[in-house]
Amino acid sequence: MVVMATSVSQSVIDMLNLDNLQVIEREELDESYVIHAQSITPNRTCSECGSLNTVIIGKVIQPYADTPMHGKTVKIKYERKRLRCKDCGKKL
Repeated sequence: MVVMATSVSQSVIDMLNLDNLQVIEREELDESYVIHAQSITPNRTCSECGSLNTVIIGKVIQPYADTPMHGKTVKIKYERKRLRCKDCGKKL
């Protein structure tokens, strides 16, 4: 049951203390907080060959669990871009 979904304030962004992160939405459920986030500027460097010649091929929601707050669990749903390197073919 969703108790509250609010627009994101600067305090929520500061609370996560992560660079290059945009918080899209925050939900307060009965037993947890759910924070929906995405990167402001995705890292476009291939981890295999170091090339910057990459293309976005989709996105995936990656769940994380953070330290509990106010007696509730904290879940972060991070939307990240999926990339493919045009030089070596690796999918990131």
